[in-house]
Amino acid sequence: MTNKLKLASSIAVLVSSLSAGVSFADEGDKSIFVTTGKYFYDNDLSIDDATPLTLGAGYDFSDKWGGELSYTYLNSEIENSNVDVTTKHLLLDGLYYLGDAKGDWKPYLVSGIGGRNVDVDGFGDSSSTFVNAGVGIKGLLAENFQVRGDVRALHDLDDSFNDVGVNVGLAYVFGGKAKASKPTVKPAATTPAKPMDSDNDGVANTLDACPATPANVKVDAKGCALDSDNDGVADYQDSCANTAATHKVDAKGCSLSLTETVAINLSIQFDNNSAVVKESYYAEVKRVADFMNQYANTQVSVEGYTDDRGSAAYNKQLSQKRADAVKATLVSQFNIDAARVTATGFGEINPIDTNDTAAGRAANRRVVANVSSEVEKAVTK
Repeated sequence: MTNKLKLASSIAVLVSSLSAGVSFADEGDKSIFVTTGKYFYDNDLSIDDATPLTLGAGYDFSDKWGGELSYTYLNSEIENSNVDVTTKHLLLDGLYYLGDAKGDWKPYLVSGIGGRNVDVDGFGDSSSTFVNAGVGIKGLLAENFQVRGDVRALHDLDDSFNDVGVNVGLAYVFGGKAKASKPTVKPAATTPAKPMDSDNDGVANTLDACPATPANVKVDAKGCALDSDNDGVADYQDSCANTAATHKVDAKGCSLSLTETVAINLSIQFDNNSAVVKESYYAEVKRVADFMNQYANTQVSVEGYTDDRGSAAYNKQLSQKRADAVKATLVSQFNIDAARVTATGFGEINPIDTNDTAAGRAANRRVVANVSSEVEKAVTK
């Protein structure tokens, strides 16, 4: 590969990496750097390619211009021989940074002049002046550290030789002063006009569904007075908080009520000439007891009856025994206060069926009781 092809290839690789970079150079940056890479001698010199070692220092005069002084040492051989060739460069370069001073990368153009000494073992040495030009890039690696790389063409002014150098390395940067940026002028903050709130409830008129709420009344997000129990009466007007949701209420938020009569009936039949309450009727007696327990102000009147067989006096006594038996069951079995129960025997009067048949007489042998109470009930919706 000729040096021209090597130079073109190297420049193509480096330019592709520069396409994404923008400059971040700061005025006054100082740096020291070390690089290595590949050095391609002019083909006419018949010297093997070498690995350079370069030490240098740089200074950025502005965010666009910089300068560098470097020393390069190369050790190689004459092609196809064991004759050592030592080359030393001392180079003064100028750098022009591309793009704006932003980002983590700064591409640059480089050009400079210098002197070099080539020492061929056993044949003496020679010195000459050369110029170089190329492109490079510096990237921010960490605070105060840069990675750098460049491709250069070198032309010997004395012997007209053309070499190519590709270099990569690290730099330590210090002492720079970032270019002051213009302060950002924030527009003066404008205080938006306070929305109208005619009733001073904290909800703007444009959002207030209840624009005339009295002062100091708690309101919801729509500006309406709170109604915690949802009975349609605002809390500040509600005399009965926590009204059941199913109740109709008056203007004060209290449940509407009406008075009604509730009642329960008892009917027990007896065997012929018997005053014993059969256990099969205990459930009926319990219904009366439960009703009386629910309505504490109630009293029950138990009435006993017989069929028409036997004398009227006997039947009167038997009917009383039957009424007393039911009373005793309420008191002893279901703990109803005896003072709330009256028992009266009426004998064979007031039959509810004919006494001419067995079924009719069985129906007439009975005890009945009626219990009622006046209660208030809430009116539901």
